[in-house]
Amino acid sequence: MHTCLWYLQRQGKRIHRYQNRPNDEISRIFPLKTMLHRNWPPACAKLLGFKQRRMSGCCRRSCGNVHDVYTGCNYLRRIFGIGLVFMPLSSPVPRALRHTRAIEIEAFARDDGLWDLDARISDVKVRDVTLASGVRSGGTYLHNLHLRITINRELTIVDAEAASDAVPYPGYCDTIAPAYKKLIGLSLMKGFRLGVKERLSGVLGCTHLSELAQILPTAAIQAYANDVIQTRDGLGDDPLPDKPFQIDKCHALRAEGPAVAVYYPRWVAKAVPG
Repeated sequence: MHTCLWYLQRQGKRIHRYQNRPNDEISRIFPLKTMLHRNWPPACAKLLGFKQRRMSGCCRRSCGNVHDVYTGCNYLRRIFGIGLVFMPLSSPVPRALRHTRAIEIEAFARDDGLWDLDARISDVKVRDVTLASGVRSGGTYLHNLHLRITINRELTIVDAEAASDAVPYPGYCDTIAPAYKKLIGLSLMKGFRLGVKERLSGVLGCTHLSELAQILPTAAIQAYANDVIQTRDGLGDDPLPDKPFQIDKCHALRAEGPAVAVYYPRWVAKAVPG
């Protein structure tokens, strides 16, 4: 174990000069899996909680009492100077894939100053399936639906369109696309999901296109972050009078939490003595 720790510390010192670079850049320079499985002794893998080429943040899962000495993520954080936490799902019981639903959203900054969000939802069965409209071969789309909204910098929808490239009931499902023009005028930030429900729920729309629309607000925020909306990450002494918009929007960035204390110390909410 001492040899393992010495080797790990040496590797950490070797890349110490990269600690201020973005995490994805560090990963390109020193791919963790490559370093672990080619260069580091097996004991290092055990120490850091890696087992069967899978990364784990806690050594208790694979290393027994080693957890009492170090956890993999904390030790990596100490030597790399970056926050690495790996929390994989548990190993599944034996199983067979039968169905895949995929959702993809891409955001585009347009030359006219507006933004497009192109969203797609698809369903694919592994095996042949018999529908009322006929047999759909395994590996082909049951659904392949597209929704595009155009938004301004205030996150208001100024245009919308939908397309149904694959549907279970051709000639019927794919006639609803024009209804999604009703999204125009809605704000992604104020009452959007209620607006979608009022205008496009049930027989007024397509179940899957309306479901796809529901996740557009958070996708838009992610697209605008550090582009249209400044998150003020890494500013140090933040001179602005209002707190960054992301604080108090989720459990990790609650104002009284440790993440805000570390990354946005000016905005941490101090507990009031009782």
